[in-house]
Amino acid sequence: MDDIKAVEESMGIDEDEELPPKKIPTFLKDEEDKLPLLTSYKYNMFVHDHVDFAHRAFLFKAKKVFEAKLEKLCRLRTKDEIQRKKLGLKKDVQKDEERKKELFDIYVQLGHIHLLSGDFPKSMFAYQHAYKYDSAKFRSNPPALFGIGLVYFHFKAHAA
Repeated sequence: MDDIKAVEESMGIDEDEELPPKKIPTFLKDEEDKLPLLTSYKYNMFVHDHVDFAHRAFLFKAKKVFEAKLEKLCRLRTKDEIQRKKLGLKKDVQKDEERKKELFDIYVQLGHIHLLSGDFPKSMFAYQHAYKYDSAKFRSNPPALFGIGLVYFHFKAHAA
């Protein structure tokens, strides 16, 4: 959970400050239908072919939505920890596992989105965090494996 604390610190979240609610951008119905298609398998189409403005705009919107979801999860976690400390309660293991699953899904999707936009360092960061949250699920997710493979290949190919 240290990475969540790092994200919280980078966002300037303080444990003692009251967290204002943030509005999360949402997808339209047709965009939700296209969302499962945003995987690393579309790499060639987005990076090497010239895609139109609508595809790029959708990619940008997806990035904003998933980053907002990640920020919301961090804020909820911070709020829960503050309440737990005040009341002297133990961690809720079930809630923690649910959040880990949600974080895994968000980081995999962010990895795909950053890869498709050509941002390899951010893609690497997202895929590695997804792996950290659930390595078994990551290894059984072909688009995630393909995506991190492309990222590793990119850095290896440019290191020479």
